[in-house]
Amino acid sequence: MKLLGLNKFKSRLLFKYIVSYLAIFSVPFILMSLVIYHNFVIGFQESIEQSNLKNLQQAESVTRDRVKELQSMTTDISYNHGLTPYMVNHRYYGMEAIDILNSYRVNNSLLKEVFVYYHDNKEKLYSSSGLYSIDVFLRQYQFENWTKKKVMEDLGTITPKVFRAEMKGEKENMVVFLNPIGPNNPYPFGTVIYFIKESKFTDVLENVLGNSKGNTYILDTNNRVIGSYKNDSKINLKDVEFSAFKDEGIGRIKNDGNEYFTATVNSEYNGWKLITIMNTNQFFKQVNHKRMIVFLVLIFLFLIGFLIAILLGKSQYTPIGKLFEFTKSHDQDKYSHNKGELESIRDSITNVYESHKSLSRTIYLQKPFAKDQLLIKLLKGNLSTDQDIDYLLRELNIKMQDGAYFVAIVHSNSNEFLVEEGYNLFTEVSILGNDAIVHGVDLLYENATALIISVDKYTNNNVDVRRNIIQKIQDYIKLSTQTIPVIGVGSLVHKKSYINRSFIEALSSMDYKVTTSDENIIYYEDIESLLEQPFGYVQEENGKLVHSLKQGDQKVAEETLRSMFAEIKTKKLSIYELKCVCFDIINIILKTASESNTSEEIKNLNEIVDFNSLDELERNLHSVIRSICGKVESMKNSYQEKLQSNILDFITNHYSEYDLSLEKLAHNFQLSTSYLSRYFKEQFGTNFKRYVLNLRMEKIKKELVETDKLIKEIIRDVGYQDVSNFTRQFRKIEGITPGRYRKLNKKL
Repeated sequence: MKLLGLNKFKSRLLFKYIVSYLAIFSVPFILMSLVIYHNFVIGFQESIEQSNLKNLQQAESVTRDRVKELQSMTTDISYNHGLTPYMVNHRYYGMEAIDILNSYRVNNSLLKEVFVYYHDNKEKLYSSSGLYSIDVFLRQYQFENWTKKKVMEDLGTITPKVFRAEMKGEKENMVVFLNPIGPNNPYPFGTVIYFIKESKFTDVLENVLGNSKGNTYILDTNNRVIGSYKNDSKINLKDVEFSAFKDEGIGRIKNDGNEYFTATVNSEYNGWKLITIMNTNQFFKQVNHKRMIVFLVLIFLFLIGFLIAILLGKSQYTPIGKLFEFTKSHDQDKYSHNKGELESIRDSITNVYESHKSLSRTIYLQKPFAKDQLLIKLLKGNLSTDQDIDYLLRELNIKMQDGAYFVAIVHSNSNEFLVEEGYNLFTEVSILGNDAIVHGVDLLYENATALIISVDKYTNNNVDVRRNIIQKIQDYIKLSTQTIPVIGVGSLVHKKSYINRSFIEALSSMDYKVTTSDENIIYYEDIESLLEQPFGYVQEENGKLVHSLKQGDQKVAEETLRSMFAEIKTKKLSIYELKCVCFDIINIILKTASESNTSEEIKNLNEIVDFNSLDELERNLHSVIRSICGKVESMKNSYQEKLQSNILDFITNHYSEYDLSLEKLAHNFQLSTSYLSRYFKEQFGTNFKRYVLNLRMEKIKKELVETDKLIKEIIRDVGYQDVSNFTRQFRKIEGITPGRYRKLNKKL
């Protein structure tokens, strides 16, 4: 705790915070961790079991397909005219029969050899390598447990058989398949014998099961092993009764003092079983590994939570500690070691509150000065938001109406009109009625006072109200001081933050006090009407210039500009009027450039504005016009290229939709159908309908050649609902039907 810079007392407070956060964190974390740990471990164990079962089901599917291939080959052999008993016994065609059998063997990667046996030739076997007698056949392959008697008995089978034939010596064992010739015939006239090396079955299982742990066995209907894939040589299954594996699914067995995990899949096609047997230690090794990872992650998260609780406790305490240290350093004489931080802070806040009350009383005595400062800030525009102004007005208890505001400046040549008297005078509401409030401010000019006047509502009638108020003020000053003051009046504003604008206008009005009549009241709007003298500037060419710039028509734009300058030169304008006209033209061009997104073409704005003669300005503006028109023309060309690209992209992405039409395309690009039709023919050299038809035809031909999808599905997938109508159209274009096209062009 000393490292934290805390004394004994503060350590207790921090300790409370940390314990509180730990309690808030630990209880739900522990409960959640138990649930997560249990669900994850159980879920992972089940996922491993299901994964093994799924792999085994996939292996069963592959082996079933291989057996079906052999059954299909047997059917093909039974109907092959080149392999009838007559043909195989023929002196010439017998050689062709051997070649046919060899082609069957070559086309199936599993087969070691294929034999055909006919019941009427009991001592002969026909194979891909030649003719065998039964005795030669047995000497050739040297079976361990398949005798001649057993061979003859098996060759007469009327149902398919499969078994593993063990070979003498170091020869690899064979898996033998016996399929009667004449499917579904109760009296078959022969048998096809397939020899498959046991390693081929092992390879099939390995390709499917991959890195699966344990051993996998294929059992026939008599529970004899006909193939296996072994990854664990320690598993001893001599005493295992495979007949006990009846139900498909996950199970457990005990053998030789060891417990094993099992997964069983039954084949509905031929009654075979596929069994995976794995030592439970090997199985749970993966589960235990994941369990340890989850446990370590939870421990890591708990440590992080513990550190966060400490940091949050310290963070929660830090502002209190700093506040306590601050109050202690400023109230050292009142600090007591017997008090806690919170008690000490409470005492300090109480002292601050008492001090604030005392200070408030002092401020109240200084309110008149503060009021003048606030009103001066309003006149200068130092307060930017009405929220800040309203807050300060409330604090200083200054009342203002919330409608409209204006400023009047009162100037008197008499020393009798003092600011203090003016202040007292203008705060008397009885003069102006209940709808207006006035506040006076000394401007520090000689005999000048600013009046900030607020009225109740901001309406068009406020102009008349304002004039009535000013008239009342002037009459009252005449009566009270026996002088006739000059009053300059600014316009109405609707926000307190705009009062400075009215003040500036009132100051501008006072500049014209020497021109006033006997009324001695100058309104700013009256000055504006005097200044607005028309000087005959011709405006009709403005629209022409704007439109020619937007269209990029350089010739018309330059002609218009020359016409405008020629008109200006014929006018006898003062220098000020001339500059106004010139800047108006500059503004028109700048505004048009902004609206047409070509502002970047105006690169010499300072040179344009700082012109020395009309001719110089005209030359510079001609240069700007040429740049703007060139840019607009370039943008038009870019638009055409982009439109063409977008149309092609739209058709490519939507040509398979049955409702694609020229009208839909025109609607998407906001063009008229007739214009788009002409534009399409001009840009692409063909009409819209023919272009879409070509796209669809190419897609259909590609699908016919590269896929096995139904023809009607292919046609509908590219947007045609009427299959028969399109078939006729296809034949008209290609000269053949889609089906014939597929046969002629199908890739092998």
